[in-house]
Amino acid sequence: MKKMNFLTLSLNLIFFIFTGCSQNSDDNISDNKIKEIRVAFESLTDNHLARLEKVIKKFEEKNENISIKLDIKKTDYLKELNDDFETNNPPDVFISGSSFSKINIKKNRILDLTKKYEEYEKNEMIYKQTMKHFSENDKIYAYPTGFYSSIIFYNKEILKKYKIEKPQNFEDFKNVLVKLKNNNVIPLGKNLIYTNLKDTINKLGLENDKRLNFYLKMEEEKLFVSINELGFKNKYEAFASGNVAFIIGIAADIEEIKFYKPNFGILETFSNESEFFISLGYCISQNSKYPEESFEFVKFLHDLTVEGAWDLKI
Repeated sequence: MKKMNFLTLSLNLIFFIFTGCSQNSDDNISDNKIKEIRVAFESLTDNHLARLEKVIKKFEEKNENISIKLDIKKTDYLKELNDDFETNNPPDVFISGSSFSKINIKKNRILDLTKKYEEYEKNEMIYKQTMKHFSENDKIYAYPTGFYSSIIFYNKEILKKYKIEKPQNFEDFKNVLVKLKNNNVIPLGKNLIYTNLKDTINKLGLENDKRLNFYLKMEEEKLFVSINELGFKNKYEAFASGNVAFIIGIAADIEEIKFYKPNFGILETFSNESEFFISLGYCISQNSKYPEESFEFVKFLHDLTVEGAWDLKI
């Protein structure tokens, strides 16, 4: 009887040791599993992409169990993002303007980041003046990257050719665009964020977005032309070609423009117009399998940001 009990105890012990080791092994495998995070960005220049890839490499070196998969939206950023959500396949992380963010909050598509924000040791560095644009009921749904006043760049050669003075105010600017159009010059070029702005506004419920409606009005008046209609890779290349008189960007775009070597100037006198302001923030999808890791990447991006989503110290 004692032998039987001893045998039973031995078998139980062996089973416990085996299953315990197996469980620990499974836990280790789970802990060491590479977690892939999909991150969406709008169409990038080669220079932007190269810099972003360096950032990702640096992040992955510090976080060996996390892999970043880039999802570049090449034609219509807002529409493609919305389609991802509607087909239940959103990216883990994406950059959003405040209007699109508000829509995603109402549709319960993005995570409440309030606690993450409060726990983040560098939250004093966050652009707090933009927080209200990504908040609802005292909860924060995006990690702001900044509140940007757009800069208008103009091609000096085009204005000189048609004897047009540099605009001094907003109304003057709009009149100059009409003059350029009447001279068969493309007044203003826009980047590849959307292909059909009217459809995008209607589908996403952005009818009250003053900035987008300003662009829509100019598009309908043929003052604002999409870069992909011109056959150029990006707005900088189109601007340097001599076919486009103005483009709109931020301070970080200056280095990109210089790369293409156009003779350009900057309009700064009416940058306080609301049509030229935009708030941007990083959002994390409710469907993300790895929200913690996604937030780690967002923090990493923020810590490297100097000005704008692309002026990275790397």
